Amino acid sequence: MKRSIHIVAASILIAALSAATYARNCIWHDVVSLCRDINTKSPEKGRAFALLGSYYARSGDLAGAIASYQEALSRRPTNAKLYVELGKVYRQAGDEEQEYATYQRALSAGVQDARIHAELGDLLFRHMDMEGAAGHYGRVLALDPLNAHVHYKIGLIEMARGHYRASQARFQKASQLDPANENYRNYLETAASMAEKK
Repeated sequence: MKRSIHIVAASILIAALSAATYARNCIWHDVVSLCRDINTKSPEKGRAFALLGSYYARSGDLAGAIASYQEALSRRPTNAKLYVELGKVYRQAGDEEQEYATYQRALSAGVQDARIHAELGDLLFRHMDMEGAAGHYGRVLALDPLNAHVHYKIGLIEMARGHYRASQARFQKASQLDPANENYRNYLETAASMAEKK
């Protein structure tokens, strides 16, 4: 008799858990519905908005990505990764003014993160503002001295200035930090050759 009661109780529990799982699966059938459910239950948290932003960006819905990242930042205003991702979406949308404004907003919010300075440096570099780019790259290396990409970019700036030995040293450092990067090695050889000729 006791065994029958345990079997019935276990069967009821399994049925209840199965029903709950089925109901949850109906709500969480895709990323958007999952995030909307999380946002409904915990609107003060920004994580679900960040997930939505990433999903929309990958899907090509840039307006949705921008709106989601802005919502996430309104809840997490010092999260460097959110600023970087929002800036990248603006760049993808061809709006470099908003990209720049996003990174500046991060700095105004007190975010001192190597990724923000690296993105600002790259943006200024693309616009041939070598002094501005070099300033941000210097801040990156103060926070992250092993950033191969930034050593490489400073090497390009030094090369453009005609400082071939300085550029050679930067390309050497970048190559040491990322030995698999053929581009770094090629620039190292070019800078070494130019330094010998000078």
